[in-house]
Amino acid sequence: MPRIQTKLVKNLTDEEYRACRFLNLRGNGEMHWNLARLRNEKNANARVYMIKEGGKLIAWSLVFGDCAHFYTRSTHRRKGYGTRLVKKVNKEHDRPVVYAHDETAQEFFGAVKDMVRIGD
Repeated sequence: MPRIQTKLVKNLTDEEYRACRFLNLRGNGEMHWNLARLRNEKNANARVYMIKEGGKLIAWSLVFGDCAHFYTRSTHRRKGYGTRLVKKVNKEHDRPVVYAHDETAQEFFGAVKDMVRIGD
């Protein structure tokens, strides 16, 4: 199982930034907007957690303040990657606030609700 890499947003390479920027819900979520905003603000505490397989980003999380966003490539869902990210994030950020933007996210966050706080 690939390991989880952690980096401050301001320390992402251009390639990592592009991969994260495009692996998300885009128009249906806020993940890509928050990533761009936090990179431009050089927020010292904003952090990205990434799982890569063969150099390809398959799942990642963006954490800032008490909020967290999660995304797993659709072809890699239901294989434990999202849960691994939630567990890792929860160790460093006690029960971050998440927002379920669609039915898939609602189902996922419902399954890990003891490690996150689901926002309105």
